[in-house]
Amino acid sequence: MSKFPLGRVIETFVYDFDGVEVSIIKFHPWILEDGRITRKPDFDKIEYHCEEINQSSDSLITILLTWIVEHQLGRNQGALTQGIARMLKLSDAL
Repeated sequence: MSKFPLGRVIETFVYDFDGVEVSIIKFHPWILEDGRITRKPDFDKIEYHCEEINQSSDSLITILLTWIVEHQLGRNQGALTQGIARMLKLSDAL
């Protein structure tokens, strides 16, 4: 894997939804200081990224939910995903 621009990669893994695979990157995000990326990982935080939909989240369930919604309903369903995640209290960031 080439350098990951969002943080230090912990691991990558693949979920298989009845033959449709989605790759997830688990990572420590870079620390921001004065609005700049330091290239120092924040070991207190873990985030997840799906390159197929170019989305990240602090919750694995939320990133998988986002992938499922976009895969089944198409792009521009962010409000639906955020509403479901907020309702289920899946992520602090939403």
